Amino acid sequence: MISMGYAQTNAFTDPVTLMLAVSKDDHRVVDVWEVTQEEMENSCRSCEEYIGMDLIKYYKENQERIEKSQMMNQTMGRDSAKKQAFDMAVQQILGKLGK
Repeated sequence: MISMGYAQTNAFTDPVTLMLAVSKDDHRVVDVWEVTQEEMENSCRSCEEYIGMDLIKYYKENQERIEKSQMMNQTMGRDSAKKQAFDMAVQQILGKLGK
């Protein structure tokens, strides 16, 4: 079974949206797509660095930073915005998984 989640942040010039597909069996990221405003109607680019990540382990190791990033209104640079969107998607998926 696969759980899907997404998050969007406007912390940078262009919105950043990440879609995550996560296995409910072992909580690992099966696939991730980054969708920018320009790409919303076009094909998405893969975010391979997240594939295989164990969301439960990631959350436990980064819980404090994830919770802080959700409260931030601004981050510096596109990488930070992408990371913030990923963290928000992680939070949403973990909520669906009951963790």
